[in-house]
Amino acid sequence: LLSSIHTSTSRAAICGYTIVQGFGVGPVIQLGYTVGQLKRPQAARKDITTFFSCAQMGGLALSLGIATSVLVNHATQEISHILPNVPLSEIRGAIDGVGSSVFATLTEQVRDQVTNAVTQSVASVFYLNLFGAALGFLIALPLKFDKLDFTALQ
Repeated sequence: LLSSIHTSTSRAAICGYTIVQGFGVGPVIQLGYTVGQLKRPQAARKDITTFFSCAQMGGLALSLGIATSVLVNHATQEISHILPNVPLSEIRGAIDGVGSSVFATLTEQVRDQVTNAVTQSVASVFYLNLFGAALGFLIALPLKFDKLDFTALQ
């Protein structure tokens, strides 16, 4: 859903899309803790929690780095086609929010084109979520399915 946003998408729709994504991603992210603690002995539970916490933080850092790279590169490429006479360093600075005066001098029509390019670049970042979900699903297919015994946590 978030990969379908555009400049006329309302804030309410974006918030709704984010909530739907949170309901899907949140339980999946936390599921590893429960399964790991149920499948290992009591003595190893602290190690499992530590491992999953470290893996989540590392995965978050990696995914934010990739998403930022996709956003900046895609937006720079799109905006450079709209503004061919503006140096790439100024375009990147404006995308990064470094108080560039580039956009202040644009006509309204060109500013709208730039805004559309940035919005499409933001939307393209969310394709990484689709890819990650598909990859996770494919990796999970060959895994062994077991019934979990929740009495072991008590």
